Amino acid sequence: MTKGREALQTAAMRPIFILAVALLFSACASLTPSERIDAQATQAGATRVVVQGTEFKHVVYARAAKHAAVLTIFIEGDGSPMLEDRVVKDPTARQPIALPLMLGFNGPALLVGRPCYHALADVRCTWRDWTLGRYSAAVVDSMATVIRRQSQELDARELRLVGYSGGGALAVLIAERLDNVRAVVTIAANLDTDAWAAEHGYTPLSESLNPARSERAHPWTEMHLQGARDRNVPIATTRAYFERHPQARYETLEKYDHSCCWVEDWASLQRRVSALRE
Repeated sequence: MTKGREALQTAAMRPIFILAVALLFSACASLTPSERIDAQATQAGATRVVVQGTEFKHVVYARAAKHAAVLTIFIEGDGSPMLEDRVVKDPTARQPIALPLMLGFNGPALLVGRPCYHALADVRCTWRDWTLGRYSAAVVDSMATVIRRQSQELDARELRLVGYSGGGALAVLIAERLDNVRAVVTIAANLDTDAWAAEHGYTPLSESLNPARSERAHPWTEMHLQGARDRNVPIATTRAYFERHPQARYETLEKYDHSCCWVEDWASLQRRVSALRE
C-alpha cells in the first residue's frame, strides 16, 4: 500500500474510531466509573479477569492470544484520587485514556489495573495507596508481578509498556523490575513526581518512588510523548528525568494538552509505538 493510500485509510478510520468511543461512553453514562470501564471493555470484546499480585489484586482487561512476539501492556493514569479536596473511595478514572488506547490497539494487548482501583474491595487497600503511595514500591512490585505472570501465561516473548499520565511513571518503574521489556512508551507522564507535585503545590508523594531519581538501568528503548499545551504535566517538570536518562527519546506535540488528542489521533500515533525497536 502506498503512503498516500495509508494516509487516506488512516483519515477515514479516525472518525469511525472516535465515534465508536463516544458511543461507548454515552451508553455507559449512568454507571459508576468502574462499571463504565467494565461495560466499555466488554462491548469492545475484551475479557476481564482479577489477578493476584504480591500484596494486591488487579483487574486485567485483555485482547490478546498466546505466543505473541510482543505483548503490549497499557497502564491507566491516576484517575480521581481526590475530588473537591477530599479523598475518594474509588479513584478509578472517570474519563479513561489508556483503556480506549488499548481497545484501539492493533496487536495483542492488556490493560493491567492499578491496585485498589476498579472498585476492588481489597483488604490491603487504604487511601494512601492512591494518594501519597500511588507509585510506592508495594504498588510497583505488585503490578510487575501481575505483568510477569500474564506474559508467561500467554507465552509472550517480549513486552512493550505504554503508560498514560501517572501510568507512565508506573510504566518506567515497572519496566525496571522486568527482564523482557523491549520498549517503554509514556504519554503525558509525570516523570519527575517531585517536580510535578511542587509545580501544583500538592503534598509531596512521600510514600512513592520517583522515576527521575531511580538509579536502575534502562536497557530498553523508550519514547516519551508530551503535549506542548499540557498544564497538568508541564514539559519543564520532566527535565530532571531526561538529564538522568539522556538516551531516552521524547517528542513534543504542539496541539496536544493532557487529555487532547491522544485518543482522537491514536490511529496514527500507535504506528510510532509499534515501530519501536531496540
